Amino acid sequence: MSKTIVSLVLTLLMSAGCTSTAPLPTASYTAPAHTSAAVLYVFRGHSMPTKANVDIQIDGTGVGFVAPGTFTWVTVQPGKRLVGVGYPSFPNMRPELEMDFAPGQRYLVEYDSKFGQEFSWFGTREAPKPGVRWDGRGGYTRIRAVPIGGLSQVVDHYRYVSNQP
Repeated sequence: MSKTIVSLVLTLLMSAGCTSTAPLPTASYTAPAHTSAAVLYVFRGHSMPTKANVDIQIDGTGVGFVAPGTFTWVTVQPGKRLVGVGYPSFPNMRPELEMDFAPGQRYLVEYDSKFGQEFSWFGTREAPKPGVRWDGRGGYTRIRAVPIGGLSQVVDHYRYVSNQP
């Protein structure tokens, strides 16, 4: 009886981890209209796991999703905001980065992850950093702000996912 319960619980946990794997529809890129709000672009390379989508949160509220090899944009009210990007099924693995948004400005962040032990001559790099969550085995999930000048590279090399209503 207990093996059956354990099997059921494991099956439910594994299926819950897969809820964010539905394909996101890509669209033709549409630049945001000029507004008094700030615009945050989020892109994701081909980070692991490659089948899972990650959600974007501003101050704990979900505002969109990105899949591997995609980007999107969302409007953000000016001021200090906590930006989080991660897997909906694993909120304790969501890295967060505090950002100060100015009216009418554009910002660009990258989400990526690495699994497994990373070695160097100086040991593993597990010092606490803003926007990074370490998995205890040398892997990480992170978001980091990158210069907005890189936006043209993102638009040219990644597929656009519209999270606009």
